[in-house]
Amino acid sequence: VVINVFPRFELALAFFISGINIRIGSGYRWYSFLYNEKIYEHRKHAIKHESDYNLNLLKPIIPNIDYNKTFYFKYNTDEFSALKNKLLALDFDLSGKFIILHPSSRGSAMDLPTEKFKNLCSEILKNFTDFNVVFSGSNDDLEKTNKMLSEFNESERKRIFNLAGTLNLKELMILIDSSKLFISNSTGPIHIAGALNKNIIGFYPDKIPMNSERWRPLSENAIILKPKIPEDMNSISNEDIISSVQNILNKK
Repeated sequence: VVINVFPRFELALAFFISGINIRIGSGYRWYSFLYNEKIYEHRKHAIKHESDYNLNLLKPIIPNIDYNKTFYFKYNTDEFSALKNKLLALDFDLSGKFIILHPSSRGSAMDLPTEKFKNLCSEILKNFTDFNVVFSGSNDDLEKTNKMLSEFNESERKRIFNLAGTLNLKELMILIDSSKLFISNSTGPIHIAGALNKNIIGFYPDKIPMNSERWRPLSENAIILKPKIPEDMNSISNEDIISSVQNILNKK
């Protein structure tokens, strides 16, 4: 059985040539004849969550689909200790109180302007003096995060930790699970936070197909902020952002 979540001609052709008995895929591609089980559903309208669209691909083999999602993200004490020791070498205590800012989406969505992340970091340092701030991201984000850090004074930088390009995927998961709050654009790590049911603030454009209806994190503790002017992420106000942070961090 193959379930073609990522519809591409070369994949559909490979599955057909391989002689796989059950080939499930979209019925709306010119090469859909290569599938013998077709799902006629357009994702471009973004009226469902991506996970529900994917689960619908199971209909030919599972008659009663359960749309409740349970995630089994796990790590052991040795993995936690290894990351803690790794970060202690960078003067960061994984057991302390911290908030993660993830300012990039690597082009998968429309981003909150960097200046607003910088302002948010300043407000957190000023209003939540018992919290540190962690910047996460890939190697490609280092230039952006380093530039932001350079604009803070020496005293502020003692509470800011730039871990962009430092962690592998499992380590990032442990870091997110240890955080009090994860703040991000629409991108992969926000879904790790969602699967871990973490406190989340997510920034989403009010634009199909990038909207939160399709791509929101699956956490019960997520606040989604959208621009007041469609497609203008700068119209998400600093006041709304910091108010959302306060609502999460002040709740008991």
